[in-house]
Formats: sequence, structure tokens, C-alpha cells
Amino acid sequence: MFDARPLRTRPFRDLWIGTSLGQFGQQVANLAVLQQIWELTRSPVWTGAIGVATAVPMIVFGLLGGSLADVAERRTIVRATTTLPPSTTAHAPGRSPGVHLP
Repeated sequence: MFDARPLRTRPFRDLWIGTSLGQFGQQVANLAVLQQIWELTRSPVWTGAIGVATAVPMIVFGLLGGSLADVAERRTIVRATTTLPPSTTAHAPGRSPGVHLP
């Protein structure tokens, strides 16, 4: 059973919606990168290498982020982590001007 009572609190609801949208955007960006690598190389090895290349920073920065979360305001961290990824991937289509994705 889904308990919707916490969503009645505006700050929590804003946090939950913002985090959900941020995670959805991150997954779309991940899919776009995998599609771009596949279109450029047609190699499952290089496409799989993206998983390794993204796992290492996630582990390293996850550990650092845990320490940062202990000393900084959590709302500020959530705002930064949900705003920065979409802004850094917004220019992704311009990285490979010769590739036209559907």
C-alpha cells in the first residue's frame, strides 16, 4: 500500500518531485549516450565500456558525496545534484555533428 501522507508536506513533495524528475532526466541522458556510442561504433564492447566508465566516478563521488551530505544542507545538495546533470548534457547533440540520431 502506498502511503501518500508525506506528500502533503510541501517541502517534501517538492523534494520528491524534483528528485524524481532529476532521476528520469539522468536515465534519458544515459540512454542517449549509449545510443550515440552504438551509432558511432556499432560495437557492444565499446557500448558496454560506457557502463564501466560511468561506474567508477559514481562510486568515487558517491563516497565523497556521502561525506559532504553530513556537513552541508541537504536541500542545497539535492538542488545542485538535480540541476547540474541536465545542464551538462544539454550540449550532447553537438558533440558529434556528423551523427544524426532518430
